[in-house]
Amino acid sequence: MSAQPEVRLHSCPALNANLHGDYDRSEALLRTLGDIRDPRVRFDLAWHELRHGHFAKGMEYLAAGRLIGCYGGPRVECNAPIYEADSGVDLNGKTVLFYCEGGLGDQIISARFVTPLAERGARVVLSCSKSLVSLLGRIAGVSIVVDAEAIPYIHCDYWVPGSTAAKHLGFDLETLPSSPYLCATEELREKWRQRLPAAERRVGLRWRGDPLFEHEQHRDFDPGMMFDWARKQPAGSVVSVQRDAGSELAPLDGSVLNLAGHLTTWDDTAAVLSLCDTVVTSCTSVAHCAAALGVKTFVIVPLLCFFPWLPLKPTSYWYDSVRVFRQVRYGSWDEPLAEALGAIW
Repeated sequence: MSAQPEVRLHSCPALNANLHGDYDRSEALLRTLGDIRDPRVRFDLAWHELRHGHFAKGMEYLAAGRLIGCYGGPRVECNAPIYEADSGVDLNGKTVLFYCEGGLGDQIISARFVTPLAERGARVVLSCSKSLVSLLGRIAGVSIVVDAEAIPYIHCDYWVPGSTAAKHLGFDLETLPSSPYLCATEELREKWRQRLPAAERRVGLRWRGDPLFEHEQHRDFDPGMMFDWARKQPAGSVVSVQRDAGSELAPLDGSVLNLAGHLTTWDDTAAVLSLCDTVVTSCTSVAHCAAALGVKTFVIVPLLCFFPWLPLKPTSYWYDSVRVFRQVRYGSWDEPLAEALGAIW
């Protein structure tokens, strides 16, 4: 059985209801608060609007998270206006700063919108975290890529905040640009072909995300079931792409090739992921990277999941290559792990 996490209930009854899968009660509690002008109410209702498939309103409400410091990124020093697709502005010959904000996974998921901006005629300057500069800089349509510290020195005609880019660019659930839009370098793919054991089929495992994320305790699971499954697989066919906290849990019996310490850049990680037939992972930036590469990706998610994994269809509107396996009981990961591991081959 999966280990039970330490339960620290949040003081907000609506959030507690959501964490335990009582979505309708959570929404009802939020709506009784009444004042939709309160950014805290709007932000919490965004998830519910999105779960109902109300994409435009959901994205609009998500933007309220910036006002309370829980969504997107820090304010940027940019004097240009935000580009809005419905304004009728002609982007031909214009420079647009695309600001990848939030965590690394947030930046990867939003970077897809660079290509449609370029297709509309813009010269796109992409800003992201330093560790992602090389990987995201290869996306079609990027003219220049810089890290976020350079934003005050960038001249642009318009800018787009990544976390709400879908809203600003006028996309809906049916028109979202999907994967693949990332690519690994052929040089690193060849390097890892030589280093990885030969295998008819290869599976990548990742079981833990950033321990500093405030809700990590709700999406963190015991990887023991993954390791039990790996011990039954052909030698060399299972690799760990857990490169940081949690990598020490990888078994020492050779059933899982532990690559921690070798995946020193996102380019290396992307190359290894691209050589996997399937990646099984918790909700982490690796899930977004694998999916954006077009690799078949199984994402294990808690009852209160990140909005791209909402159960609107069997896969995800955000990634064609994703299949989502959902927790059905708070505190237990047995069901989604068993289902995902049983579906690999």
